Amino acid sequence: RAGAGAVGPPPPRHSSRPYNLAMAEGRDASRDAFLTVHVFRGGARAHYLERCWMQGVYSNRPHTLVKFDLPAASAPQQLTLALAQYKPTDSQVDFSLDVYAQAPFTLRPIAPPEPTA
Repeated sequence: RAGAGAVGPPPPRHSSRPYNLAMAEGRDASRDAFLTVHVFRGGARAHYLERCWMQGVYSNRPHTLVKFDLPAASAPQQLTLALAQYKPTDSQVDFSLDVYAQAPFTLRPIAPPEPTA
């Protein structure tokens, strides 16, 4: 939930494990993982990335910033942030997500989906 203001969720990567594994193989696997953050309106689970409200640029750099201005609203706004990888890689990509905003906000995980029978 956020009020008006600029919001920027950068996904910095922690690539020590993939880097060490890749170095043993003679390559840098962390350079193969292109990540970005997609932003969706509403606080629901995202299933189709093409329906995002705002999309970051896929990058293999360790720090990437997705910045946007959130217009003022009378009620709290809910956004969903989805980390997306351009192509699957053989190695695990560890990351952390930080969000910086000029207005108060709450960052929380989405509830797990209901089990299907």
